[in-house]
Amino acid sequence: MKIRETARRWLELDWTARRALLHAWTMGVVCTLALRWLSYERVRQIMRRMSVRYDMEIGKIAWTVNAGVSRAPGAKCLARAMVGEALLRASGQAAEICIGVSAQGRFGAHAWVEVGGRAVIGGEADRDYERLLPRGAGTA
Repeated sequence: MKIRETARRWLELDWTARRALLHAWTMGVVCTLALRWLSYERVRQIMRRMSVRYDMEIGKIAWTVNAGVSRAPGAKCLARAMVGEALLRASGQAAEICIGVSAQGRFGAHAWVEVGGRAVIGGEADRDYERLLPRGAGTA
């Protein structure tokens, strides 16, 4: 049943959305693998080079990143944030990766993307994390 639902959703997407979803998935796979061997800044450079401009609104880009990267094997929030930042910036948005640590009991970390101070990717958990860097310090 789940395969049929996935296939139905795929067929409902227009060509641009399908291409963007496959591209986000590919970037997620590359990012996840690259984070194992390369520095954070080097992986960001690779993501910027792989990014393509999509004429879609912020919400649609965020959906594409979440849907595509979440299906990349082993991808975590940092990969999703790095892919999201690259695709949003390529599409003309002033996106910023935010990284925080848990301020609640047990140690945890999370990465999300903000545009204009509003979380657009991975923001469902940003309220539970204390930012490591002040706004604007992580942009480059």
